[in-house]
Amino acid sequence: MDNSKVLIDGMKKAKRIINDYLYAAVERSCVELIDDALKEREFEGFTGNTQTSYACGIYFNGSLMGMVIAGNTMPKPVHVKIKKGKRVFLSNPYEGKARAVVGKVSVDDKLGADSAADFLSSYRPFIKKGFSVIMTTGTEYSEYLENVRNLNVLTITAGASSKILLKELKPMPT
Repeated sequence: MDNSKVLIDGMKKAKRIINDYLYAAVERSCVELIDDALKEREFEGFTGNTQTSYACGIYFNGSLMGMVIAGNTMPKPVHVKIKKGKRVFLSNPYEGKARAVVGKVSVDDKLGADSAADFLSSYRPFIKKGFSVIMTTGTEYSEYLENVRNLNVLTITAGASSKILLKELKPMPT
């Protein structure tokens, strides 16, 4: 057998093993990012859409390879996102006591996790070589919570993201 073919095949196998290892580490980091966001959030859920829509897209060489979405392991939201100007009363909200909420921003007709998945599927990262991670929520009012109500949704996790991501990158077992 040609030694150069053996070397090329060996390099391809090594690259595949390394990429699989890195993908698993990035995926674990995404779980940690979502856990951090859920722990650090400063809002009480009404419909459940924001907290179930925390999501990370994992991209490799600019292409989406996978997603981690909080709602896949949590109870489903109790209501779709609330349209701007619409008043909704829930006797059993996702969290907290019975109350009414008036929609403050324009929203789509989807559940938050579906909006997050759609965004991550259509997003094209500017990093075209190697891995990249994009974290989002699928609710349009996340910005409202952060900027108008001054409640943390993702800002604290964004600040901790490098530390969280690097924690999972350890030397490969030999």
